[in-house]
Amino acid sequence: METDDNVGQLCTCAKEAAVYCCVDCSLPHVLCHSCVIESHSSDPFHCIRKWNGSFFDHVFLFELGHCGKACPNRLPGSTGHATKVIHSNGIHGIHIEYCHCIHALSELEQLAQSSLFSATLDRPETVFTFAVLKQFHLLGSTAKTSAYDFFNTLVNMTDNMFPKKVLVSTCP
Repeated sequence: METDDNVGQLCTCAKEAAVYCCVDCSLPHVLCHSCVIESHSSDPFHCIRKWNGSFFDHVFLFELGHCGKACPNRLPGSTGHATKVIHSNGIHGIHIEYCHCIHALSELEQLAQSSLFSATLDRPETVFTFAVLKQFHLLGSTAKTSAYDFFNTLVNMTDNMFPKKVLVSTCP
């Protein structure tokens, strides 16, 4: 499972080399950059791995905006806000580009529309998916799992080999 004979070969789209795989999908093959982004437009928190020549290494793919595209009123050169997303399959680093249109909702409302709950009301830098909140609620109330144990499990799911390298805050 740590390698694929098709790595580096032409993707099924016949446009690029296939070097990406998804841990969470039932996709049995590797994909190119364009195909992995297209196939994950509705699953932005899946664990994507990229072949680095020796093994599949973790990468992030996600950007909020107008249906997955950047807001047409975004500031020139903006790369979005660095944000940590705590999801049921681990911790993800993303850049969120909020909508800046005249009738845009507040940042917190935009997050909520995307099923994300901010850890703070001021300058959201860490968010939780509704799925992970539901999972923690069920584990806490039925199995008496503590927040500490639950969070450490998510850290280990993100990187079980080097859990201390998992960044849990975007602040320096």
